[in-house]
Amino acid sequence: MSGHRAAELLLFCAAYIAAAGERSALRRPFFLAWNDTHGAVLFSNKQLSKAKQYARKAIELNGAWGKPYMLIAQMYASSPNWSDEAALNKCVFFAVIDKLQRAKSVDPSCAEEADKLIRTYAGYTPKDEDLFFIGLKKGDAVTIGGWIGETTTIR
Repeated sequence: MSGHRAAELLLFCAAYIAAAGERSALRRPFFLAWNDTHGAVLFSNKQLSKAKQYARKAIELNGAWGKPYMLIAQMYASSPNWSDEAALNKCVFFAVIDKLQRAKSVDPSCAEEADKLIRTYAGYTPKDEDLFFIGLKKGDAVTIGGWIGETTTIR
């Protein structure tokens, strides 16, 4: 979505939410759109931590919507460098794959795109020998530092 189009949608959502008042049943879909779109705009502006907050809020509002999980995955993939160790940085892509798998498990309409991205990002994960040199192996848990702050499993 272009920045201009996203900004228009944000303004529309804000106006609708204000007009809906206390009728929360009407407000809910627009809170979803607001959080998802606001997250996408922040992501495009490289405000990743804030964008992740809005994507998580969209997930709270509708856990069966895969798009926010995919947005988080793309944010992670865009910013994998959190360590001085290259193999640890590549472990970010396990977390990316986790989010993509979650997206398609909660929302089958995301499956085709998620599978395509999983195939792409799987190629960026660390090799077994690189992990060996830092004392890690398949099945180990690794916590991704920085703004990501997630634990994933090496596979």
